[in-house]
Amino acid sequence: MADDSKYVRRVRGKLASRGRTSKADRMRQYNKHIENGMEVNEHDYCQNQQARPEEFTNASNMDIRHIGENVEVGSSKPWFQGRRVVELDVLARSMNCEKCNSWLRLSDIVDEVVYGMASYLYITCQNSVCRHISLVPTGKKSSKRGFDINYKVYLAMINAGMGPSHVNSFLTGCNIPPVDESTLRKKQKELAPIIINAAETSCKSAQIEELECSSSNELEGSFDAGWQKRGSGWSYNSQTGHSSLIGVNTGKVVEFDVRSKNCSVCSYYQGRNETTPQHECNANWTGSSKAMEPDMVCSIIKRMADGGCTVGTIHADNDATTTSRLPTSIKKKDDKTHVKKNLSKRLYGMSKIYKDLKPAKVIPYIVRCFMYTISKHQDNKDSMKEELKTIVPHIFGDHSKCSSSWCTYQKDPSKFRFKHLPNGKALSDDKLKIELEQLAQSYIGRADKLLNLGSTQANESFNNSVAKFAPKNRFYGGTKALKARVASAVLQKNEGYGWLTKVNKDSLLSPGEVTKLHGLKKDRKQKKIQKLQSTTKFKRKRLTIKANKLKQDQRDAVKEGDTYGGEIEVQSHIDTETIPSKKRLSGEESVIVFDLETTGLGRTSHITQLAAFDGDDTFNQYIVPGARISEKASTITGLTFDFCDNQMYHHGNPVESKDIKLVLLEFIDFIRKKEKPILFGHNIAAFDIPILLHHLKQHSLLSEFLLHIIGCIDTLKLAKRKFKKTEFGNHKQQTLVKELVGSEYDAHDACADVSSLFLLLDHLEYSEKDIFPFNATLLADSFNPLTRSAIISKPMARKLANCGLCLKHLKLAFERGSESGLKSVLSEHGFSVKTVNTISKYFHRTEE
Repeated sequence: MADDSKYVRRVRGKLASRGRTSKADRMRQYNKHIENGMEVNEHDYCQNQQARPEEFTNASNMDIRHIGENVEVGSSKPWFQGRRVVELDVLARSMNCEKCNSWLRLSDIVDEVVYGMASYLYITCQNSVCRHISLVPTGKKSSKRGFDINYKVYLAMINAGMGPSHVNSFLTGCNIPPVDESTLRKKQKELAPIIINAAETSCKSAQIEELECSSSNELEGSFDAGWQKRGSGWSYNSQTGHSSLIGVNTGKVVEFDVRSKNCSVCSYYQGRNETTPQHECNANWTGSSKAMEPDMVCSIIKRMADGGCTVGTIHADNDATTTSRLPTSIKKKDDKTHVKKNLSKRLYGMSKIYKDLKPAKVIPYIVRCFMYTISKHQDNKDSMKEELKTIVPHIFGDHSKCSSSWCTYQKDPSKFRFKHLPNGKALSDDKLKIELEQLAQSYIGRADKLLNLGSTQANESFNNSVAKFAPKNRFYGGTKALKARVASAVLQKNEGYGWLTKVNKDSLLSPGEVTKLHGLKKDRKQKKIQKLQSTTKFKRKRLTIKANKLKQDQRDAVKEGDTYGGEIEVQSHIDTETIPSKKRLSGEESVIVFDLETTGLGRTSHITQLAAFDGDDTFNQYIVPGARISEKASTITGLTFDFCDNQMYHHGNPVESKDIKLVLLEFIDFIRKKEKPILFGHNIAAFDIPILLHHLKQHSLLSEFLLHIIGCIDTLKLAKRKFKKTEFGNHKQQTLVKELVGSEYDAHDACADVSSLFLLLDHLEYSEKDIFPFNATLLADSFNPLTRSAIISKPMARKLANCGLCLKHLKLAFERGSESGLKSVLSEHGFSVKTVNTISKYFHRTEE
């Protein structure tokens, strides 16, 4: 059994630690002395080191007896720890001694009693005659209630969609003392009914406004429900749900309802196997979660009828048995958005069987064909039926019954192409055609229900607002907290962001000038957003962005291979090879200029010197050649090698030389230390890269080298693009450096070459289009089967290779996404549809 000596029993029957109640006990004792006219002289908890009064010289005349009745009184802590929320006006007017009216100073605080977010400060008067300790409040306090700030904290908590723990996490993060959760629960009991009542009043006003805008005496509205638990599509077991009826003319909530299976009071006593006392039970539903929606719509309509407002037409989806439970006098319109959603769902289900539906644009195109027809014939059932019959034949290439108003085949059959079907051609799978005809027939059979479709988009928007006030990852359904939060969403929908000011007034709190201005600012911003989003230009832009995102997602899926899926790790074969993306410059790349000196001019010549420079660090190494240096090369570079003495000479001076593999490893290490390096060089595509690649491959270092570089840029191509040959006579590096940089150097010393070329880069322009892979020649060779068969030309093979693509990459794209997968990869690099079709035909032939 717990040690009861550590606890005291309160009037409400709860046990609380003595530390939690000691401050409150002192306040009660203090007030008792005040009432009896006694002098209080025992206060040994003073924390101020500068002023330690031995006794209170006079009693305070401030009434604080009711403050602690509805907040948790904070424990004793030094008053100077942390930050405080203070109403400056209240504090300024209270900074006078209660006895002698002398000015008080905050530096003379001796203690503090915390009440939620507010507090009373004990401040000693510095008048040597007086020495009275006054109680100074840090904020306004209503009559016989707590501090106003504590009520506003609760309202702000709801407005921000937070809970008590989130509020305290925010406060403590700002080094402000937290508010006890029991304080917020007490405020909830007082304020929740006020918020709910304000929302109900707002709904009554919205009903009157909606009827005034209606041409009949009956109200037309859209209905939808939502649940406070994320649904998986398989499990519907939320403990709570809410619903709304929104007027079609005003867009305001005319009625709402909440259902909950849970009551925190009942759960508490049932968990203790005790008899539940009489209380206002929060649970108002005992059925299944699915049954909440039809029950709430019936309840709302009955409640409105009892209040004198008749509902004549309701817009709703077909996800619940709403129609069968409504009075027969009420007309129901199906929700257009759900019709489209359910159609898409069925088509995506078919795509698991029929690969013709897998390309990105096919299903959206079929959905548009159906929905355009339904939207076009909202007033004529027969014409809708006739046009629905032509959709499937049109998609499969039969245009005999197509209308010229939407099908352009009749204008020029020879040039007609489908814009959104693969390769512009009609679908051809006979089994798929039968499935789609059955689908079309199901819509033809219920054409009468597709007339005059309604919309529940306003309700979906409202559900999003509810999710902001009552997030689905938190549970508020055990108390009135959930209904208060749903009511707050109703107020925001009907009254705008200024709803908080209205509730402040109803709660006898100050409206709050800052709160009011912020609400007005958000209302103005929301109106601008709504106006912008209603324009055709914005809607088209939104569709374009959506289409681009879809295209990019599918391109990424093709390039990345297998990344995520059910039990994908246990499959026998996992395709994880990545197809290279288009190179893009971010500005964070490192520029490394490199140059070689060799034994000759052939691609298999041996390297005699390798140098690189990045603006700060220089790499320069001489290499022991594997063959004799040609006389011509020696004359140009000044390098000679004595195989008898194993000594290299540069212009007759001995220099240290190393083994080729050691130098290549050191060069890789030099590059590895740089961030996203790009290799620059003059005429490197034709000379330096093939030689360096040959030696890296020979020593099995090519794959390691490729891991550390982004790509290469040839400055000779940059110079030819920017300067005409007639300007300088030629595009040699030595000439360009002399004319543009204004300096001369030893043109055939690799170290001097890289230093001068680095300076020349300031006079050249390059972009991501100039980047090519280091192993471009190897990639180009992979397309030999296609070039030999004249399927693509050699220049096209080099262009593909310069994009970092090889034949294996294109084959992977085709295997992962067929023609659309190949197109998504090649279109990123700017290749035409003709190239896609040519390569696609080659892969089709190889499959056969």
